[in-house]
Amino acid sequence: MSIEVSFNGSNERVVSYIRNTGRRVVVELLREMERQMIMLRDRVVATKLSGQVLKNRTGTLRRSQHYSVTQTETSITGIVSTDPAASKYGAVHEYGGSYTVRAHLRKGHLVKSHTVTFSERSFLRSTLRESTPGIMDGLRAAVQRAIKES
Repeated sequence: MSIEVSFNGSNERVVSYIRNTGRRVVVELLREMERQMIMLRDRVVATKLSGQVLKNRTGTLRRSQHYSVTQTETSITGIVSTDPAASKYGAVHEYGGSYTVRAHLRKGHLVKSHTVTFSERSFLRSTLRESTPGIMDGLRAAVQRAIKES
């Protein structure tokens, strides 16, 4: 989503209004983006990682979901992702692929190291796809709030 405003003129009051409104828009968008990313992360954990797509066995994948919001001069970016250090198998579930299980003891029996292949079971991309209309509505509403406050 891109919003661009241009004004040609020398009226200082109008230019000041546009600058101040632009700052308020950025502040509102940052707040709304963070709110949306928290809701998206919570939706992933509450639905997709609680039985809808993947069953919760140890809780490691659920605990490794986090969000971030970053701002540059020209963009505000929200991300929900799986911490790869905490859950090495998250990407294998999301995209499909193979995962090597190390040798371990299970109920007193030695399980040898082996490779397990998973089909794609998206929990991040599918939640984003389902949530995009609501996220966009929230961001539009944030812009409207900022403009109304001006």
